[in-house]
Amino acid sequence: MGSFTVDSEAWPLVRVTYVGAVDDAAFERYLDEQAALLDRRAPYVILFDARRSGMPSAKQRQRMAEYMRDRNAEIARYCKKGVFVISSPLIRGALTAILWLQPLPFPHDVVATLDEAERILAVERERLSA
Repeated sequence: MGSFTVDSEAWPLVRVTYVGAVDDAAFERYLDEQAALLDRRAPYVILFDARRSGMPSAKQRQRMAEYMRDRNAEIARYCKKGVFVISSPLIRGALTAILWLQPLPFPHDVVATLDEAERILAVERERLSA
C-alpha cells in the first residue's frame, strides 16, 4: 500500500510526497489535509513530489475533481504556485497536456527533478515571506 505526506514545516512552502497508490480512506485524509492548508487563509506555494507515485483510482480522480470544483476560489486565492516533480518524460508530457486542457486555478510547472522544483519555488517563497 502506498502513502502520502503533506509537510508544511517550511511554510509558506508545502511539500506533498506521493509513494505508490493509496486506498480511498487515505485519499480522503489527503483531501482533508489539503483543505486544512486552505483553512489557514494564508498564501502558500506547493511542491508535489510524484516521482514514486501510483495511479489514483477512477473514484479518487473523481473526488479530486469534486474537491477542486468545490474549493476552486479558495485554491486560486491562497495557492500562489505549484510545481509537480515527475521523473518520466512520458508522464510529464501527459500531465502538461492535461493541465493545458483543464488548467489549475494557480500557476504551475511540471519538472523532472526536485532541485528544479525547489529553484522555481524559492522565488515565489521569497515573495510570500517578504
